[in-house]
Amino acid sequence: PSASGSGGPESAPEPFVLLHTFGLMGRSDDIRRVLLRLCAELKQRFNIYVDLPDTLREVAGALPRFLAHAALFGKVVFILDGLDRAEMHGLELHDYLPAALPLAVRVIVSSAGCKALNDAKDQLSKLAKVVQLPPLGHQERVGVLNSSLATVAGGQIHVNEMLEGLVAKEDAGSPLYLVAAVNEIKARVRDNGDAYAAADDANGFPDTLPDLFASVFERLERRYGTTLVAEATTLMAASRGGLREDEVLWLLQQTTSLQNMPSSEWESLRTELEPYCWPVERLPGDPVLCFFQGQLAAAGMRRYANTAAERRGQHLRLCSMFSDPSLEPTHRGVWEVLWNMLKGEAWHGLRCHLTDPRVHALLWNEDTQVDLANLWEALVKGEISAANARSTKRVPGLDGAMVPPPRVPPRRRRDLVAEYDRLAETTPPSPDGVLTPDVYRELMADFLAWSNQPGEASFVLRMLSEAKGDAADLAAVSVNFKLGRCLGRQGLHLEAEETLRRALAAEQLLVGAETPMVAEIVTEICKVKLDEGDLEMAGQLAAHSVSVWEAAEAAGYEEADVNTIVVALVRLAEICDELNRTTAAEAAYERSLERLR
Repeated sequence: PSASGSGGPESAPEPFVLLHTFGLMGRSDDIRRVLLRLCAELKQRFNIYVDLPDTLREVAGALPRFLAHAALFGKVVFILDGLDRAEMHGLELHDYLPAALPLAVRVIVSSAGCKALNDAKDQLSKLAKVVQLPPLGHQERVGVLNSSLATVAGGQIHVNEMLEGLVAKEDAGSPLYLVAAVNEIKARVRDNGDAYAAADDANGFPDTLPDLFASVFERLERRYGTTLVAEATTLMAASRGGLREDEVLWLLQQTTSLQNMPSSEWESLRTELEPYCWPVERLPGDPVLCFFQGQLAAAGMRRYANTAAERRGQHLRLCSMFSDPSLEPTHRGVWEVLWNMLKGEAWHGLRCHLTDPRVHALLWNEDTQVDLANLWEALVKGEISAANARSTKRVPGLDGAMVPPPRVPPRRRRDLVAEYDRLAETTPPSPDGVLTPDVYRELMADFLAWSNQPGEASFVLRMLSEAKGDAADLAAVSVNFKLGRCLGRQGLHLEAEETLRRALAAEQLLVGAETPMVAEIVTEICKVKLDEGDLEMAGQLAAHSVSVWEAAEAAGYEEADVNTIVVALVRLAEICDELNRTTAAEAAYERSLERLR
């Protein structure tokens, strides 16, 4: 905090703004991925000791905990913008945003109206303040236009005098309408150099935003031709996160009627489209052209690719470009392939990629794991859709009559996992030798466990465990630890404890009795005992876990940090509470607080 004047009081620290806007091109609208990212952001900003969710099911309930911890260290303003455009996946607002918020947290939710918000208003009517945001008023519209046109034509355009008709348009209360109108005025001044003629044109703009977008496309078509505008617009709109200039040019030149098009034509059209795209400096990674509003992209698709077949065609063109074997595999490139296969309903190709261990290894990280889970869900549904489509066709029978084809059942998730497992066996190790067939399998098991599929994860881990047999090595310890954890989540407590104790014995034999892995295994056995209702044994294991973590800290293990030890102490305190051992619980809580100081 900075001081206000010499010797003056310190100003209050600025609140931390936690923000997500839904409905933006190139950004995820999956509420679960958004919540996971917000938790990670709070954890990093406030050094919160709570771990990020272990499974997809836990994502929704995690945010309240992270907000509560963040509120201990500072004020937080949490903003969810455009909730009506979110993909909710069955979640309600109260699932991730409780009615009782910490005093240091303020929440702002904006929406054009949707079920989630209407339900929330009913539940929070006494706690939440509902503010209706009307369209921009006359003076606000004038202010937006004045600030946007101040440097156009040397400041010759005076809104109150020259743009009265535009200000009064039906949709002029929408900021996006004004953005599009300003871009059109600038284009006319640039082309003709006549500010007064541009103002007259602006007063004749269509009243509604969809019609204004249509007039934008009509102007571009007159200047560049329908084919060039249609191809460039739909290709950019079909991409997941935008396209580089050279990628758009290459795709355009694959179109028969545009093969001899001078590159200057595309460069000129690019300058017309740039005002509707994200500024390059605000995008991570490659400098791409990406529409910042889905409404313009949707308008382009409706105008130039109105049928499902046309849209699929553009998605498959992008898929073909990004899957060129000569290209170096990148995170962006692989995601574009998967996204466009999904949208192009290329289920066979999507299956081949998702069951490719190299693709999975490239994408398996905290930022994309939710998207990976969504792709697997879409693939399973796509396999069912493809099987249903096959069953409706007719093929020549033995007597020449048209008959239904032999029924081929759709692949289930376990079939796909087994296909991945077979491919992992023949996939060559990575150049650095880190990724081997067994590691590829373990990565798949990690993903399945995270995405609430402990049965499928156990299927993979069992095969790994059986392949290792009685071998006592660190890889076997890791596999048996994960297998025991998955078995515990399925309620198979006896087998889970047996597997975990086997991993514990091997770790103690190979490394020692006071390592982070020993503490992790003991903690999992503690959870199994809690699920069984054996609180006495769970308390002993929780205390042993704390002592092992503290010994690992003294030995210099990086994993044994303050946050980890605090979590172990809090778990011990909670179990002591359940056992009505108040003194022991208070002692554990006090030790955890001392660690946090």
